[in-house]
Amino acid sequence: MFGALGILGFIAGLFSARFEASLYGMETSEPSSAIGFFICFLFIFKGIVAIGLWTEQDWAVNLGIADAVIGISVCAVMMMMPLANPDFHFSFRLELVLLIPFLIKLLNVRPIWKQAR
Repeated sequence: MFGALGILGFIAGLFSARFEASLYGMETSEPSSAIGFFICFLFIFKGIVAIGLWTEQDWAVNLGIADAVIGISVCAVMMMMPLANPDFHFSFRLELVLLIPFLIKLLNVRPIWKQAR
């Protein structure tokens, strides 16, 4: 679902439409900006991973691991961004509560998944 919305958001951004988009602490109301395209790309990427895992494709686990690592990395960067600000307010990204177990599960299931193929 969100993968399809990412595609629509990407197309809308090309036509200079404005809407709010947010993921992993990145926010934009300008989808044609670099951050807007990156958010749309992440939504599309997550949609591809979800469909691949759902249909049990050979490549799905490796792409899912890449998705989790990208998500954890972006969350970590967004948590550390305020360090450059003198009015530093640390904010813990709750997405990590789901991303870390997701990564661990995919790492544990990868050998089983490859063996079944």
